[in-house]
Amino acid sequence: PVSGDSVLGQLGVGEWLAGSGRFGILLVAKGATVGGPTASAKNVIAGNGSTGLALTVGADSARIEGNFVGTNAAGNAGLGNGGSGIGIGSKLVTIVDNLVSGNGVHGGVQIGIDGGPTIVQGNYVGTNAAGTAAIGSPLGGAPGVVVEAGRCLIGGTAPGDRNVIS
Repeated sequence: PVSGDSVLGQLGVGEWLAGSGRFGILLVAKGATVGGPTASAKNVIAGNGSTGLALTVGADSARIEGNFVGTNAAGNAGLGNGGSGIGIGSKLVTIVDNLVSGNGVHGGVQIGIDGGPTIVQGNYVGTNAAGTAAIGSPLGGAPGVVVEAGRCLIGGTAPGDRNVIS
């Protein structure tokens, strides 16, 4: 379930966000949360023509947690978005414990020039949900994480902070 009052996009049945020609979810307001720490809070965001989950300038202090972006609900096959899985153009964003795989030209997580500081921890990027097999971009060669902004933290010192990127 998506929380906050800043969600735009085409919603499908249950937790499935049906593919649209553009963004799956476009966050435009401060402090939104997409997903959460439990399985029941997970969103599946896949099959969109552009970025699966885009945060624009002003969508600061967002938390993206526990979602499957670019895969099926089981996390074992790609249903990628056309652009990035997650695209960040806002500040103070936390991206934690997501599966971001099978996305298009810009790959997994793209942190734009206006997107720092951002924390990216505990994610599986380019893998299945178990982290045991690759689910790459259908276009091939797309990056796992792109960082254009300063003061971003990718991973950390605790074991759970690491990202698995394939």
